[in-house]
Amino acid sequence: MKRIVISVAIIFTWMITLAQPAQVQDLITKANDLYAKKQYDSALVLYEKVLDQGWEAAELYYNIGNVYFRKGNLAKAILFYERAYRLDPTNEKIEYNLKFANQFVQDKFTEVPEFFLRRWWHALALALSANTWAFISILSFVLMFLFAYIFLFSRRLSMRKAGFYLGLVFLFVSVFSFFLAMSNKHYFTNSNEAIIMTTSSVKSSPSMDGTELYILHEGVKVKILSVSDGWCEIRLPNGSIGWIKKNDLEKI
Repeated sequence: MKRIVISVAIIFTWMITLAQPAQVQDLITKANDLYAKKQYDSALVLYEKVLDQGWEAAELYYNIGNVYFRKGNLAKAILFYERAYRLDPTNEKIEYNLKFANQFVQDKFTEVPEFFLRRWWHALALALSANTWAFISILSFVLMFLFAYIFLFSRRLSMRKAGFYLGLVFLFVSVFSFFLAMSNKHYFTNSNEAIIMTTSSVKSSPSMDGTELYILHEGVKVKILSVSDGWCEIRLPNGSIGWIKKNDLEKI
């Protein structure tokens, strides 16, 4: 009897696991239909149910960003566009909507220019997804072994030379692509960037008694440097630093 109960429990769990993606897809389909009918509040409820189940996808974040933009919540729209962009940086429609939404941000800043080598490296790392760079790295590693085999076992001198030099080339490409994949993944998963959610006063210290340095409006992207007693030390794109209430921003 005990074995039967255990077997039934395993089968039941397996059935739930298989059914869950279908349920999630059904929720997304219904939410998309509601969005198309301009029933944005109802669509958002269903999208949030999907998030509550632990599902994460660029398209899901993109759709939520669209809902918030239609509802006039600029900060939330930019937040979810940013999250979508981190999962799929090569998606042109996500990038376009993010840039379009940022045009409505009240505060404009001139970014501090990066050192040209760092800027070049970031641009190259973001040119392809982390998975694509990883695939290139693995493929190059396999090809390196192939040419190493040719170098070691070929009887023709010309083939051995070709195997040696091409093996070195593919070894370099493999290592180079590996670090680009790691850099891409680190940029999108370990960033301390956040979006200002509401009009906020930036202080000189983590206290209401601190001197007010300036006012930030919703939608501004900042970098979190440290956290202390409900306050975040932030850096703006122009390099300015100050303290803001933790509740006034949301991490990407």
